[in-house]
Amino acid sequence: MDSSHIIKIFDEYLKTKETSHALLLNGSWGSGKTYFWKNVLEGVCDNNNITPIYLSLNGINKIETLDYRLKIKLIPFLNRFDSKKSASFATLAKNILNKYVQNKYDIDPEQILKDVEIDIAHYLSHLICFDDLERCSIALSEVLGYVNDFVEHKNVKFLLLSDETKISNTQDELTYHSIKEKVIGRTLNFNNSLSETFPLFISKYLEVNAEFYGFLKNHEKLITNLLEEYQEKNLRNLSFFLDVLVHLYPQIKLNIDYSEEVILFSLIITVEFKKGILNSNDVKDYQDLDELNEAYVLYNLQSGVKSILNKKEELVEKSYLEEFYEKYLINHIDSYTFYPSIYVYILSGYFDESQFERELDRRAPYIPTDEEAVSQKVATDKFRDLSDEEFKTAVEQLLDFSRKGKYNLLYYLRISNFLNYFIDNNLLSYTKNEIREALLEGLEIAKNNFELNDRDYSSFKHFNNASEDPILRAKIIEIVDTFKANAEKEKTHVLIEAIQKNDVKKMTEVFEEYKVRKELFESFNAEPFWQILAAAENKTLKNFIDLLDSRHNFSNIKDIFQKDLEFFDNLKSLASAHSNGKSLHDLLVKELITHLEAICERLK
Repeated sequence: MDSSHIIKIFDEYLKTKETSHALLLNGSWGSGKTYFWKNVLEGVCDNNNITPIYLSLNGINKIETLDYRLKIKLIPFLNRFDSKKSASFATLAKNILNKYVQNKYDIDPEQILKDVEIDIAHYLSHLICFDDLERCSIALSEVLGYVNDFVEHKNVKFLLLSDETKISNTQDELTYHSIKEKVIGRTLNFNNSLSETFPLFISKYLEVNAEFYGFLKNHEKLITNLLEEYQEKNLRNLSFFLDVLVHLYPQIKLNIDYSEEVILFSLIITVEFKKGILNSNDVKDYQDLDELNEAYVLYNLQSGVKSILNKKEELVEKSYLEEFYEKYLINHIDSYTFYPSIYVYILSGYFDESQFERELDRRAPYIPTDEEAVSQKVATDKFRDLSDEEFKTAVEQLLDFSRKGKYNLLYYLRISNFLNYFIDNNLLSYTKNEIREALLEGLEIAKNNFELNDRDYSSFKHFNNASEDPILRAKIIEIVDTFKANAEKEKTHVLIEAIQKNDVKKMTEVFEEYKVRKELFESFNAEPFWQILAAAENKTLKNFIDLLDSRHNFSNIKDIFQKDLEFFDNLKSLASAHSNGKSLHDLLVKELITHLEAICERLK
């Protein structure tokens, strides 16, 4: 319901001389019901010479406590009591304030006011507002019965504030709905209007920080548009966001060109934090949010090319990063920048102003290379903005750069997707086979400058669809897997060097890194390995045996290390031919053989 309609209905309710029902203002937690009451509806009461009395029901568990708190609220407005069941006002006040009596004789203050009857005339000049109805611990039937006594029999004006969706699905709920129609004359469904609320909400800064207030006014449309887009109407979250922003403002005003990206980032991290998706435990884990940019989306996120080419893809489980992108950044990825200092501040409360200053200093504009500029024109949705001539020229440049190996290996499949899409829509005269041959040629050059990012490669392998060129995909995987195998070979050969140098510490580090990884012995030949091991010092051989035993000391080693069987079997044979001596070294070799036999048996 529009807030202006609520105000009109509420005003008419106050003007009605003898009411016999209450009003209910219904809205979700954090939607601003209480804020609307205090900043708008209380003013309507004042305009009608009605004195409001506000009481939160949160945590109240007895009707006697509720009655006591209401009467205490009313006492400042009283000038006389009905003395039929109570002492004089002076005696009452004395009893309430007399802590000695309370402590000494354990008198409950609620009992003091229990039988006090207040002249009904005093109530008629007030409106009573009970907030947090859904959080009250008293049975709702009792609360509504208590309210009904006022509204039906005494014609007292009442406003209840509640989130009816939080009234649990219990017998209490059934009772609530059966009694509600008798007590509540009209339910006013409150929907927070940010365009109306935001100016009121930021007005608190007008006197205390006028400069920041001006900043918020200048960016009011941006902030409210983002809040509307993200369907974020929780005023508590908005308050938290503004409190974050006011701490950032001293640096923002010195770097005003980046104000919008700071607002965007601060808002979405605030929303994720307040919803419990991010928490203080994540303060050192950026969840890969620092990787997000336009290029990352194109290279790694399936939704990037799906939205651009309008292809229907098979449903796959989305990563947090993709969900984050789709929720917040589909329309704003070009304005997104990750600020570690803001991330830490929102999640932990600690703000490193110096770090934030350095992060802003590093925000120098990035100038793309020629090949990046071309790919951004043609291999993104921006290709639709080009003229026919610009499109034709850019595609030829993209193909030329691709053939010369100017792009990352993993990007070639995405280039193929776009070029094939253009062919399917009669925008190119090339055949798909000609495109494939050109890209395969480029791959052979690009592989020489390839730098592997395991996360990127994992995303590449994860996202697969039927419209892609399977030959090109297979070739990329072949090149990357060969690259990885060679890289692993270099890494695992550190073990050879450690044994040769009798560096037990380094040898232990290698075993620890490959504790449950199959690649450690895959590239080794048994004969040269044995020669190095046979020449090692006793302490090195002894530690090698211990590390080998530890690495293979679990039940399902066959599932992981089965390919090592041939290597270990050959190593055992070579060691057996050397185990006839009587030295301590020969004893260690015999122990090695025993362990190798046990490992081989478990690998068979």
